[in-house]
Amino acid sequence: MANSLGNIKATLYQRFVQRLGAAVSNYSDLVDVVTTDTATLQLSDMYGLGAYSPQSGVATPTDTDLLSSKSVVSTQVLERMTKIRSVDMRDNPEIAGEIVDKLADAGSWTIANTFWTGWEDLINQTHPDSTFTVSGGGAAKFVDDFAAPVAQANKLTPGAALTASSLSSARAILRKYQDKASKPLALDVRNENLCLVVPPSLETTARDLVSRTGEVSDGSALYSGSFGGMSILVTPHENDAASWQLSMKKGSCPVFLWVR
Repeated sequence: MANSLGNIKATLYQRFVQRLGAAVSNYSDLVDVVTTDTATLQLSDMYGLGAYSPQSGVATPTDTDLLSSKSVVSTQVLERMTKIRSVDMRDNPEIAGEIVDKLADAGSWTIANTFWTGWEDLINQTHPDSTFTVSGGGAAKFVDDFAAPVAQANKLTPGAALTASSLSSARAILRKYQDKASKPLALDVRNENLCLVVPPSLETTARDLVSRTGEVSDGSALYSGSFGGMSILVTPHENDAASWQLSMKKGSCPVFLWVR
């Protein structure tokens, strides 16, 4: 008689998926998690329409060309295998479930580590949209000083310490950001829509900045207290004491995580 273990395997699979999905809160408040079940994921963008022009006395408006760009991401298969003896299953019937939990925890850590490694390295990662260029040539990075399709930057001076002044400058960058046709994106940068991502070494500084109810003085100058309501996300995957980011939260964040 052949073994019939289908029900056991189905139960353990559900246990694995549920535990794997329970460990995404450290980034799911910041970015959208896409679960499209395809081998590749294509993102596209259409642009080129600027402000309307007066057409007085003209029967037909001048044609405006629409432009588009796309980027394609492919899945990467990750695997882990472990073996146990039949006698171990007999002596400890719960061992299969315990192993599944360990595998799920390792999978959750792998996904989180992959995301945060990429997040922290956005300043070095090539922009997925080839229409972005930088002065002096070379590939544009995701965080860069762009020359085209519109001249603007989405980064501060490298190594800028987390202070009231630098946080205010970062918020101003989001406020003034433009689309590819040089129109203001009009991002909703109310504090509740912003997330300050910091390593553990900057947690105290971040919480002090966000908890101020008004201007504070250090005896020589006044410092802004206008950051109340910003979310703080402290991630141990960030290991650079000078590394911090201010981002729009999920729904408006330009980064997302794809877990097929």
